[in-house]
Amino acid sequence: MARTKYINVVSGKGGTGKTLLCTILAELMGNQNLSVLVVDMDIFVRGLTALLYFHRGESIRLTNDNESTVSDIFYRLKPSDLQLAIHKYRSFDIAPAVSRINQLFEFEKEMIFDFEHNQRSFDRILKSIPREKYDYIFFDCRAGYDSLVSTIHENSDMTICVQEEDDISEVTANNLIQQLERDSSRKTIYKIINKARNIRSYDDLEKKQRQGLTTLGYIPFDMDVMNSFGEKSFWDDISRSLYKSAVAQCWNRLSAKAELNDTLNFKRYSPLMSEKIERSFGFLGSADRLLGAMGLLVAILGFVYSIFGEDIKLIFQNRPDKAITLFMSLIGLFLFVFSFLRSRKH
Repeated sequence: MARTKYINVVSGKGGTGKTLLCTILAELMGNQNLSVLVVDMDIFVRGLTALLYFHRGESIRLTNDNESTVSDIFYRLKPSDLQLAIHKYRSFDIAPAVSRINQLFEFEKEMIFDFEHNQRSFDRILKSIPREKYDYIFFDCRAGYDSLVSTIHENSDMTICVQEEDDISEVTANNLIQQLERDSSRKTIYKIINKARNIRSYDDLEKKQRQGLTTLGYIPFDMDVMNSFGEKSFWDDISRSLYKSAVAQCWNRLSAKAELNDTLNFKRYSPLMSEKIERSFGFLGSADRLLGAMGLLVAILGFVYSIFGEDIKLIFQNRPDKAITLFMSLIGLFLFVFSFLRSRKH
């Protein structure tokens, strides 16, 4: 097996969706027989660990007494000889940030800003991971910049910065990228635009980016992801969404640019027959998009009939079979939409 690739995932500010991107990307890769580990390095927010918590149900305790979490290693909360906790989550593995989802810390505050301490602790993390087992290891970092984010960037093969398309997210992402480039200019940094509402093409996106920064693409804003997040139907819903398809496309660009040779073959069929059209209506859920398309169809039929109504009436009078066929088609279309909407409620 080729050497394990370390991928650092960062963001200039919180709420850009980097943790969800890590999770969905790992799920896609795991479903294609790639071995993937995601390490929750965001010790204080611990969003990735929360996924493991909900996956297990009501159990607050995430690890066993003979296991260490990321926070245990960084803040010397347990003996150094304990193995790092790694748990299976769907098609990939997760190393949780904490042993309890509501865990509080007592530690020396200086540790957060101590580069040498973070480097030693991160080395312990790496030594605790059976690297030969994994094709890819993702490090889900906290938002913003600190010595730990810099340390992980220095030790990773590449860094992906996830941002939104608004000006504040653009400024904070660029500040973070410039700081990381100053810390280690030898490492490649890629950018992904998430929750995009106004970007219409990858070419337009590339023109907006500053020279020297490699943009992997954009993930359109998708109301289905927002509506189903945290619900039991989340994984089924997101598999039908624009989001998962866009994540796969971004990874395939990264695979080509970085010569990783691991392409994701994820196919999705748009309910509007075109993802380009569907991306323009990302603020609507899939059901609403389909209803909108049906409304457009009815409007077109009404417009056609208003102009050619008499001719159409004569055709139907002479050929009643055509009228029956049209009526059956409309009934079939109605039943399709009804079943689609009903299936999304369960």
